[in-house]
Amino acid sequence: MKHQVPKHYNKQKMKWGTLLTTFGRPKSGEKGYILFLTLLVISILLAVSLGLYSMTMREVTLSSFLRDSEKALAAAARGVECALYWDRSYPQNNMPYTIFATGTAYTIPINLDDDAVCHNGQSDIHLSSVPDTNWSVTTTAVDGVTTFSLRFLDGTCVDVTVTKDGTESTTIISDGYNSCNVALPRRTQRELAVFTNI
Repeated sequence: MKHQVPKHYNKQKMKWGTLLTTFGRPKSGEKGYILFLTLLVISILLAVSLGLYSMTMREVTLSSFLRDSEKALAAAARGVECALYWDRSYPQNNMPYTIFATGTAYTIPINLDDDAVCHNGQSDIHLSSVPDTNWSVTTTAVDGVTTFSLRFLDGTCVDVTVTKDGTESTTIISDGYNSCNVALPRRTQRELAVFTNI
């Protein structure tokens, strides 16, 4: 007796065979579809990767700008503190008057070279040492302007200008820099201004 296969089985087998033939062998118009799909996926992944790389590089650049700005601001603050100290402490520092020029006749205190110092992180900087600090005094009938510079061990520096209107008011302008190298393309400057009448 012959084994008979149900009719619906043959139809099912024929359908699967047709499907396998259809998907297994591309028709002439479907050649290269997989290659196109692969290139599309690779292009999308490459675009996403380049976007992430670009964002990362911007964040690194921004963080370095913030670091440079912080260093410049810290240098400016140190310059202000040094100027305020020597402007306000003259009765206690063995000097008869402030070390900064006023609108009256200015005389450099006798012990200015020995006593007027600011600390740079490791050693003292004598404020009136012209080669080191560029100490400069200009007076007129109504005000006096004293300028000096400080270099710190972390590579930062500051230019300080102290303007005194007679003995009434004092203006301190402190320009801090993240680097003392003026040729540095990313040299950052931050300025602090202090106004006082003490």
